[in-house]
Amino acid sequence: RVRSNSGYYTSGTKSLTLDESLYNGSYLSEAIFTLDLATKDTSKDEFFFSFDFRGFTGNVDNTDNRIFVRGSVDDDWIEIYDWFANQSTTDFVNSGDLGLTQALIDNSQAFSKTTQIKFGWRSTGYTPNAGLVIDDFEMYQTPYYELALSNLSITELEDGITEGTIFNASVSLTNNGTLPLSNVPMYVLIEGPEGSSTATESYTGPLVYEGTDSYIFTTDFEVPVGGNYSIKAYVDLPADTVATNDTVSYDVIITDVYTDALPLLEDWSEVEPNLYTSSLVIPNLNEM
Repeated sequence: RVRSNSGYYTSGTKSLTLDESLYNGSYLSEAIFTLDLATKDTSKDEFFFSFDFRGFTGNVDNTDNRIFVRGSVDDDWIEIYDWFANQSTTDFVNSGDLGLTQALIDNSQAFSKTTQIKFGWRSTGYTPNAGLVIDDFEMYQTPYYELALSNLSITELEDGITEGTIFNASVSLTNNGTLPLSNVPMYVLIEGPEGSSTATESYTGPLVYEGTDSYIFTTDFEVPVGGNYSIKAYVDLPADTVATNDTVSYDVIITDVYTDALPLLEDWSEVEPNLYTSSLVIPNLNEM
């Protein structure tokens, strides 16, 4: 039987339970979800699903105690997850992200109006304290466009930055979206004691799904004086709905350092600025 059960759950007040209602024989209980994905394409639409579940001490392993998927009702079932091997009999566990799209690709299947996900549980005769409880089933799709920035750095960092240094900013890119990215607008903003400067450039690409690359801004920036500097690199893709990783910033403090001969006696009454240059203090890296 398949029933809504209030005895066990992770959220709300109920969950889905697969178990047996009679006290003898071998019984198969299945919960099948049918999805209309006829307009979707396995080449660009990547779907995952996950769920919380728990088992019981009376469960016995067999090939029906699994999770299956298939592209349509005319296709063979594909085993995607062994819940029996991963069950806890005392608490709920999460299945993790299960790749529906990849499972279909690996088995030469495609989406349709009757794409299905099946939860199975079988008894081998009446056994007390047996069944499968499922809660918080989620299904989600990888965005088409999702570019993440990280590792903003200054190309001249190892040599040290002083007043008058010309430097370039560089950043790492990761394409978390399923479609390749080309001609991506890239921005870098430098703010310092004497104002701000912005450069707009373009990453040519293409950068494929899950691909990584680095980009060095060709625009030269100069450090005119010592002080606090903020360097921010960012992208602005209208179709990118995940904005939390589109910006990375870098804070730099360039302080005055004495470079004249020793010994040094300083009473702070007369400081000659020409005896001081600037050096880089360890930056504070902020990724947003």
